[in-house]
Amino acid sequence: MRKILGIAGPTGVGKSRLGMTLAEKMSTDIISADSAQIYIGMDIGTAKPDREEQNRVRHHLIDIVRPDEENFNAFTFSKAAETVINENTFKQPLIVGGTGLYFETLFYGLDFSVTEETFKIRKELKSFYEKYGEDALYEKLMAADPESAKNVHKHNVKGVIRALEIFSTGGKKKSDAVGKKRLPVKDFKLYILNDERESLYASINRRVDIMVEKGLFDEVENLLEIYPSTCRGLTAIGYKESVEYLSGSCTKDEAIALIKQHTRNYAKRQVTYFKRLPAVWIDKCETEKMCDFILKDFYGR
Repeated sequence: MRKILGIAGPTGVGKSRLGMTLAEKMSTDIISADSAQIYIGMDIGTAKPDREEQNRVRHHLIDIVRPDEENFNAFTFSKAAETVINENTFKQPLIVGGTGLYFETLFYGLDFSVTEETFKIRKELKSFYEKYGEDALYEKLMAADPESAKNVHKHNVKGVIRALEIFSTGGKKKSDAVGKKRLPVKDFKLYILNDERESLYASINRRVDIMVEKGLFDEVENLLEIYPSTCRGLTAIGYKESVEYLSGSCTKDEAIALIKQHTRNYAKRQVTYFKRLPAVWIDKCETEKMCDFILKDFYGR
């Protein structure tokens, strides 16, 4: 398998634009590493590339599962990405996205085995969540592994359950498990785009306003005609808050403010996660300048 070029970074930093420009310069496709863009019909709230952008550059691993699909995970992504790479051997593999666990699983593989005990614990934790809710589930994680709790939002029920699974199998904390040095299973080079916090947060706020103007709430209303509000896709940031607004739990302005706040918090967690991976960090500047640097560095020119 050829050396993989990865472009990552927090949401709203501009990695999609950078990825598009790189893909055009390299005459290659983009393999999306975004855990929300996989969902069919979730376009506006995930900042999915529009039809014109997809016509310019082919994108893989977007629009591949329904929002109520429960079985797509980092391992599934890794296998799907490998398939795309193997089927396009004449093209430079280019992965672009913000889901750190997707990159880590593709580059390093899984760091623990899924046993029968794991499935049993997962089932028990899901039952606990369904009975007592996300707050109680998150409190359980904070008590067991406070360090991991800092890096996962309580709305990310799947992430909370995964951290508790690891802790429950032998009492080992996830924060200890992920800190262990592992050898990569793929040849890769990862570039992480970052920006000053004030600039990034301002970009995120503008981005949310644009999503609302484009019809985010209408998109969610249409999805609710097909899927239950509790389905996995509709728990994503931007969608969960929209569901709350549409159900009358909050006002429109409150929902918008919550989306902005939760997105900013998520961006902070993304930066924290990516710091664990070996990468070249790039301060955001002109797209062409960043492209030139990456191409020269990646190909050793």
